[in-house]
Amino acid sequence: MSQVRSLIVNADEMHGVHSYATGRSESYQERLKELEEARARETAYLARIAELEQRVLLEGSFAWAIASRLSALRRRLAPETTRRDRWLRLCLRGLRLWRREGWRVLGRRAAAKAGRRLKHDFAFLARLRQWLPKSDFECWLANQRVTPAEQAKQRQFARDYQRWFSKQQLTPPELAAQRQAASAFAYRPLISILTPTYNPPKKILRATLACLQAQTYDRWELCVADGQSTDPAVRRVLEQAAKADPRIRVRFLASNGGISRNSNVCLEMARGEFVALLDHDDMLAPSALFEVVRRLNEDPQLDFLYSDKDHISEDGRHHFSPCFKPAWSPDIMLMGCYLTHFTVLRTERVRAVGGFRPEIEGAQDWDLFFRVLEGTSRIAHIPKVLYHWRFWPQSTSAGIGAKPYAVAAQLRAINDHCRRTGRKAEVALGLWGCSPRLRRGSLEARSITVILRTDGTGGRLPDLLHGLRHTQGRDNLTFVVAHVGPLPSALPDYYESLTRDHQAHFVFQRANESIPALLNRATHGHEVDLLFFLSDWLYPVEGWLDDLVVCAEQPGVAVAGGQMLTPDHTILQGVLVLRRDGQVLPLFAGMSWGERNCFGDTNWYRNCSALSGACLMIRREVFDQVGGFNPDYQQAGYDVDLCCRVRTQGQRILYNPFVRFIDQSGEGHFVPLGTADRERLRTACQEFLADGDPYFNANLADHSPRPLLRPIEEGTALQDVTCRFPASRNE
Repeated sequence: MSQVRSLIVNADEMHGVHSYATGRSESYQERLKELEEARARETAYLARIAELEQRVLLEGSFAWAIASRLSALRRRLAPETTRRDRWLRLCLRGLRLWRREGWRVLGRRAAAKAGRRLKHDFAFLARLRQWLPKSDFECWLANQRVTPAEQAKQRQFARDYQRWFSKQQLTPPELAAQRQAASAFAYRPLISILTPTYNPPKKILRATLACLQAQTYDRWELCVADGQSTDPAVRRVLEQAAKADPRIRVRFLASNGGISRNSNVCLEMARGEFVALLDHDDMLAPSALFEVVRRLNEDPQLDFLYSDKDHISEDGRHHFSPCFKPAWSPDIMLMGCYLTHFTVLRTERVRAVGGFRPEIEGAQDWDLFFRVLEGTSRIAHIPKVLYHWRFWPQSTSAGIGAKPYAVAAQLRAINDHCRRTGRKAEVALGLWGCSPRLRRGSLEARSITVILRTDGTGGRLPDLLHGLRHTQGRDNLTFVVAHVGPLPSALPDYYESLTRDHQAHFVFQRANESIPALLNRATHGHEVDLLFFLSDWLYPVEGWLDDLVVCAEQPGVAVAGGQMLTPDHTILQGVLVLRRDGQVLPLFAGMSWGERNCFGDTNWYRNCSALSGACLMIRREVFDQVGGFNPDYQQAGYDVDLCCRVRTQGQRILYNPFVRFIDQSGEGHFVPLGTADRERLRTACQEFLADGDPYFNANLADHSPRPLLRPIEEGTALQDVTCRFPASRNE
C-alpha cells in the first residue's frame, strides 16, 4: 500500500512540474489553479486509500463475519420493500422508543400511527367490515373520504370567509368612535387578561401584546406569568412591554408549573372585576373588550360571556376556519368546549371554585367553565368574531396531536361534571376518534310507548317492529300504530300478525281528524315514562334506544331526537332552525355524518329550538303538562309548536347525533310548511322568532341547510342580537 501511495504522489508532482515548465506562456493565475487541483486530487487519493485499508481490516474481523451472516438471514426472512420488512422496521423503532422514553410514550405513538393507518388505508378498513358494526363503520368511513367536490367547496368557503372578514373590519374613524363611546360607558369594569407564557416565538408574542394595546376599551390589565422560558428573547420582550405600558404586569416564575399552575398565578395577580383568557400566541379583535363591556352595560349581572372565533395563520395574514356559535347550550359542552375563545368570567366566580385544576392539564379551561357555570345562569353570547386562534405546530388549533395528553383530561373533566350535577350518564370516547359520547349510566328500566305513524303502504311495519323489538334491551316497549288516511276496505294481512306477535295496538284516523289529533289520541291510556313518535319510513340503527333514553334522563331535558339519514349516510333531517318568517330549516340536510363546518360538527350533541316529529322522544309528564300536540295544524308544524311550548316551561331540547335512523323508502325528504301551518306557527312561536333562533347564529344565512355566511348587505352581522330564553334555561 505504501508503494502505491508514493507512486501516486510522485506522478502528481511530476505532472505539476511538467505543466509549470511547458506552460511558460500561460499566466501565473492559471498555473496556480492547476497546482491547487493537483493538491485536491492528492487529498482525495489519500482518503480513498485510508478507507480501503480500514475496510480490509474490518472485513477480516470476527465481528464482521457475524454481522454479515445476520444481515443475510434478515434479507432472507424479510426482503426489502416487503410487508415483513416494514413490520420488522416498525418493531425495531418501537423497541428503540421504549428504551429511550418508556411504555407510555410508545403507547401514545402507536395509537397515533394506528389512527393514521385507519384513516388512510381503506383496503385495510374494508377487511375490518367483517367484524365492525356496520352503521358506525359506514358513518365514520364516509366522513374520512373528502371528495374533490368537497375540497373545492372548502377552498371556496375559505376565500369567501376571507372577503367576508375583510369587510367586517372597522375603519380608523369607526375605531376612534368606539374609543369615544367606551369612555362614556356608565359601567367601566377593569378586565384582567390572564396569559401564561412559555417560549412563544418573539414575533408572535409581540403581535399578541400589540393587539391588546390596540383595544378601543382602555380599562384592562394584562397579567402574565412566564414559566421560566428558555428563550431569553421572551423575557426581554415582556420586560420592555411592562416598562412601556403599566397595564402590562409580568411575573417571572422560578419554574414552569404547567398551564394550570401558571394560569393560577395570573389569577392571583388579577385586580379586575372580570378575567379574560388569552393564549400567548393568539390575538383579539380591536373591538373585543369594547363589545364585552357594551354587553355588560346592558346587563351588569352577567357572570360569563363568550364570542365567536376564527383561526389565523402563523404569519397573521390569513383568517380562516371560523366557528360561529349558538347561544348557551349546556349539552354541547358534553361533546366539545365550544365556549372557549373569547371567554370573559366574573373574577369572584372563578376564585370561588378554586381556579384552574392542575390535574386536568390539557382541558383546564373546559373544566373551569363547567365548575363556574354549575353555579350561575347569567350567560351571554356575543355573535361576533372577536378572537383569532393562531394556527401553528405548538398550538392545539393545529390538532389534538400537539397536546396528546388533553384527551384523557377532557374525559375526566366531563365525567366529573356529570357526577357533580347528577347526570345519569358517563362519557367515553367513541369508536372512531376523540369525540366523547354519552353512555347510559342508570340501570333503571324505563317504560316506553312507541307510536308509529304509517299510512299502511309499503309493507314496512313488520321489519320495523322486528328491528325495534330486537334493540329494546332492558326497557319495556309497547307499540301503538297510528294509521293516517282513510280506513281501507281490507286491512293489510300483516296487521293481524302485528297484533299477535308484537302486541301492537292500532289507532285509525277519523273523518276530518288532523294528524296531531290522531297522535294525541294514540297516547291515551298509556301510563309510561317516555313517549317516542316515529314514522314508519325510518329503520333504526343498533343502539338507538339507549342513546335516546340517556338524553331524556338528563336533568332539564324534556325532548330528545336523532338523525335521519339516507342509506349512504347523508343527513335528511335532525336539528330544526326557526326562521323569522315562520318557516323551518332542516339544519345540515345534505351533509355527511361527522362533517365539520363553520357551525361546528354535524355529530355534536346540540340544544336546539325544535326537532322533527318523525323521530321524537318526550317525557310523558311534560307532554301532558303542555297539552300534547296542537290539533289545529293540518300537515306539519305541530312538532315545532310542541317544542316551543316545552321551552316556555324552562325545559331543553336535545339532539343526539348517535341516534340514527335510516330512510329505506326515499320518503324522508324535508317538505316546507304550508302557508296556513306556517302562519299558525309564526303566531304561536312569536316569542322565539322575533330575534331569530337563539340556537343558530346571526352571522349565518337561514335559507340554506348547509351553514353559509350571511351577506353583510343584509345588515345583521354587525348588529347586537339579544337572544330570549326562559329564566331556567341553564338548569
